[in-house]
Amino acid sequence: MSEGPDTPPFSTVDINNDGRDDEDLFASAVQEVSLDPEVNGAREDLEKVSISDAPPSITTTLSSPVLEEIATERANNIIITITEPQKIGEGMMSSYVAYRVLTKTNMPIFSKHEFAVLRRFSDFLGLHEKLTEKYLRSGRIIPPAPEKSIVGTTKLKMTSTPSTESANGSTPTGGVQSQFVERRRAALERFVNRVAQHPVLSIDPDFREFLESEAELPKATSTSALSGAGVLRLFNKVGETVNKFTYRMDEADPIEHLRLEQSNTDFYVLAEHIKDYLGLIGAIKDVFHERVKVFQNWQHAQMQLTKRRENKAKAELANRPEKIEQASNEIIEWEAKVERGQQEFDTISRVIKKEIERWDELRQDELRAALLRYLEEHMKHQAQAIRYWDAFLPEARAIK
Repeated sequence: MSEGPDTPPFSTVDINNDGRDDEDLFASAVQEVSLDPEVNGAREDLEKVSISDAPPSITTTLSSPVLEEIATERANNIIITITEPQKIGEGMMSSYVAYRVLTKTNMPIFSKHEFAVLRRFSDFLGLHEKLTEKYLRSGRIIPPAPEKSIVGTTKLKMTSTPSTESANGSTPTGGVQSQFVERRRAALERFVNRVAQHPVLSIDPDFREFLESEAELPKATSTSALSGAGVLRLFNKVGETVNKFTYRMDEADPIEHLRLEQSNTDFYVLAEHIKDYLGLIGAIKDVFHERVKVFQNWQHAQMQLTKRRENKAKAELANRPEKIEQASNEIIEWEAKVERGQQEFDTISRVIKKEIERWDELRQDELRAALLRYLEEHMKHQAQAIRYWDAFLPEARAIK
């Protein structure tokens, strides 16, 4: 099949917005701070305030078919939680980390309303691979799977039991290894929940098997997170890396511990969220590449149809009936291919447009939830910091 014409570049989008909001949102936040507890009388209320309790400033209405479909999808509720990472097997080569996948749903396609299975990291990659093979060609945006991390996986294989760290950094053991496990666990949870929110992917048989089947899933191709040879190559290097990153802060310093928690909140809530969106951009680019392929097939069929019509015209001029009949049959064949190619291109274009509209709506919801969580975590940290400084206040006043 010959190459189609180069596709025109995407239109340049001007993202510069010169509009300015006349109201300064932070003007009311400027306030003189006093060391006296009685001056800031609302201090005790800081911990009790929840950002989510505030009424939304803008009421969202179902103004498009996409929004109406999203509302219908949410009626079929499915919530997936990933917990309890555990190391299975012994040794560097045969061990792996499995995650408990707990599903709660009211969807009738599932046999139960609540069930749990154990899945390893390669099972998640295998699920992404299967969904991509099935639906990318039709223009579906497949949620990006978490990236492989050879160094992180090797460090897990070198430890006895994986432990997780909460998003605010509080853990009795701490350490780089526990942070890696928690980041991976959270990324896997976001991945499967995004699949569950999709109206087509959520009812896929492979996805249902992934959530329900208690048997070990067949190993997919090209999804090995770490091979034995990779472990051997990285063993010495990882040992040095672990030594460089090993750090224990003075647990007697509560303010320093609070700052560490706040920095972890910044990373988990915001940085990981941005990283997910970068992966989503890659998934959107993939479906547009599929659209380009469909367009090229359509253009190739049009060129072949034009060529067959030219051959028929030459045969008519040469008065060659057998060539005329052959060319006529080929014209009918390529006309059908052109029509089919145009239909495929129109279909994938409509699907991609609908997918992007849907993801844009969900992205706004996810971003709002992430920002609210970020603000609530910061409010908790600031309330704790106030208590620490209140305890220090008598000592500060005693300084002559």
